[in-house]
Amino acid sequence: LWEAFAERDRGLDLNPLCASRALLHEGRTERCAVLLHGITNCPHQWVRLADTLHREGRNVLVPRYPHHGLRDRLNTDIARLTADELVETGEAVLAAAAELGERITVIGLSLGGVLAAWLAQRHAEVDLAVLVAPLFGIRHLPAAALPALRAAARHGPNAYLWWDRRLKASLQPEHGYPRVATRAFGALLELGRQVEADSRRGAPRARRLVVITNAADPALDNRPAAALARRWRARGAEVTEYEFPKSLGLPHDLIDPAHRATGVERVYPVLMDLVSAAEAGTAAGTARR
Repeated sequence: LWEAFAERDRGLDLNPLCASRALLHEGRTERCAVLLHGITNCPHQWVRLADTLHREGRNVLVPRYPHHGLRDRLNTDIARLTADELVETGEAVLAAAAELGERITVIGLSLGGVLAAWLAQRHAEVDLAVLVAPLFGIRHLPAAALPALRAAARHGPNAYLWWDRRLKASLQPEHGYPRVATRAFGALLELGRQVEADSRRGAPRARRLVVITNAADPALDNRPAAALARRWRARGAEVTEYEFPKSLGLPHDLIDPAHRATGVERVYPVLMDLVSAAEAGTAAGTARR
């Protein structure tokens, strides 16, 4: 199944760093890790952590989302992204992971964290879901305004917004896009709406969940992620929460080593400890602040 998924990259003018990636051992392993990148980034975002997880004995799959990872960083293809495409990508990779590991760990950053939550809510094949800075809320935007923003982004005229209005097209890293289409952002918000609705209707199917937030995050309102963790816990799920303190001054992207400000030397040891403890079943039910 993974070979069939990877065929989706064939014929596309991709950044050489951005194809879907698999790090495999001989045969099926005890665990297969699925790593889900952020919006406008690509699988290379996970390059360092993927290698670490593989060295520890896991098979590792890092899928590329549709319309991501193209060589032309100013492409307009990103505006075609839909929530259905994200779901289809996640479910296809989950099916491939089931062939490669006895148990599955899904780790996602930002949009990837939202997709990890969607999969955790609906698929019992997910043993552990780790949400890293999941984008369920936007800093300085009242929660009551989110439905209107989501509707405008999904159904209004598309626009392209620079991630950094000063650097514009020169924004690094080279394997990410320097701007986002509002239609693509609307797909992200729609996926988040589905997760929230599902979590109000029933317990997640995943066995264990970890929700990691960053108190210094310049982009996110972390309260919706905390509320999701509370709903999951109230329905009997095993949930671990961890928040990186504001004093660390970490950016939104906690994963990509190409971002000099990421501080992966501070983030990765904590993340790996949380993943290992949750996989072993020794971390759930604790909240770390």
